Amino acid sequence: MLQISYFKPIKDKQIKFLYETITKHLHNIEKFKSIEACNQYANDLKAFMNGHTKKDPLFKDLRKAINPGYKFYPEVLLEFVKFKSLYLKNPRVKTLDDLYLYTAHQSSFGFLLLSLGDSFQKPLKLIETLGIIDGLSNILTNFHAFNKQGLIHFPFNLIQDYDIDFDLDGNFLINDKFIHMWDMIAYKVLMLINEVQLTKHQFDELNQILVDTFIKDIKSDLTRFEQAEIKNKR
Repeated sequence: MLQISYFKPIKDKQIKFLYETITKHLHNIEKFKSIEACNQYANDLKAFMNGHTKKDPLFKDLRKAINPGYKFYPEVLLEFVKFKSLYLKNPRVKTLDDLYLYTAHQSSFGFLLLSLGDSFQKPLKLIETLGIIDGLSNILTNFHAFNKQGLIHFPFNLIQDYDIDFDLDGNFLINDKFIHMWDMIAYKVLMLINEVQLTKHQFDELNQILVDTFIKDIKSDLTRFEQAEIKNKR
């Protein structure tokens, strides 16, 4: 089963299995490379919601994981795959605002939080902020791979504004201009993390602990990447 460090504090095995299973679905959707794959998953999920369980470990585990005492909204997975399909059709963002919207719409951690718990008590703005943190930090540490794979990374306008350079193979050149852009986005992530620290009390105790561990992992990943790829080129 999927192992994620921020699930370690979950002591209840059934609840932990539920969180892990939903995250496995979300990560599976993230890997889709075609609209056809998105449509197939959406159809399978709709069938699941109508009581039919596909002979697939993903859906079998999801059926097992559902806990009558812990609310789960499969409709959220449907929204996630719809957004995935939308961005496959348009795999580029133009502005920073577009990027923030994209990261909120394609954060597996954000949609995990949206899919579980009482829908009337969800701190939606806080979950959106966590989604942006999740997505921006992912881009900051994986932009080379995203660029090679034709996936969304830095906004087109931002690349132009900072006059970002590329090598002959189309890879980002890590020079002063690129580092200034990277630093600006990293600073935005840290400011958003500060916002989360001030408002995380809106979550229940379990999700507060998960958020703390999640944020710790984000900071660790950014620091490790900066030291390995950025610091020696400043």
